[in-house]
Amino acid sequence: MKVDTAKPKRQDQAEHTRALILHAASLEFRRHGFDGASTAAITEAADVNASLLYYHFKNKMGLYKAVVLGAVQQIAERADEGLSSAGSAGERMLRAVVLHFDRFATNPEAMSLMQQEMLLRSDRTEEILAALEAGVLRPTIAKFGKTIEEGIEAGELREVDWVRALGAMLGANANYFLTAPIFKIALETDPLCRQGLEEQRSGIVKFWATALFVDPEKGAQAAARVLEELPFPGSLRSEVLSM
Repeated sequence: MKVDTAKPKRQDQAEHTRALILHAASLEFRRHGFDGASTAAITEAADVNASLLYYHFKNKMGLYKAVVLGAVQQIAERADEGLSSAGSAGERMLRAVVLHFDRFATNPEAMSLMQQEMLLRSDRTEEILAALEAGVLRPTIAKFGKTIEEGIEAGELREVDWVRALGAMLGANANYFLTAPIFKIALETDPLCRQGLEEQRSGIVKFWATALFVDPEKGAQAAARVLEELPFPGSLRSEVLSM
């Protein structure tokens, strides 16, 4: 029986084209905002025909939403990966925090754009959040909450308000990247260089292990296991952008 490979190849090509457009768009929107961004500049950077942009995303707004939605979805997927892994509740929580940090480190353009949009809180933001609420945000946040509560019930984690704890953990990751330009000037060092990212990644996991585990020593051991299991990403988008 002859297998038709044309359709899978076309599908792969379409997905590749879509990814090129999204990457070029994340850079353009980050640099110039929604109003200042040019679809012509995006198609030129992606090296695709303008018709392909409109085929995949219909219009500029559709493309913008796809970039921001994609960024949030990637964060949620990485966090869920950690929460669904093996180990105790506390260990899974730390693993999710590491993977959440790594998503920011490996895709800074889209993450920065997402942060900008959340700060602006425009009409677009409300539409984006509405689209994410049921499909991504609510399930992931609920899973985080159950994991922390499981750790509390097992006597592994301190009795904390999991909503506040989660906000502090994920907020610390996001804030590090948001305030990096300020600290670069104040400390005369680049927080987003490889060494800076590695040190922050390790430090933040160890901090939460000490702060949230009932037994700080066991927390430190869990942090060490997580950092050993999840080596720092081999390549960073920020390194490419700085070349």
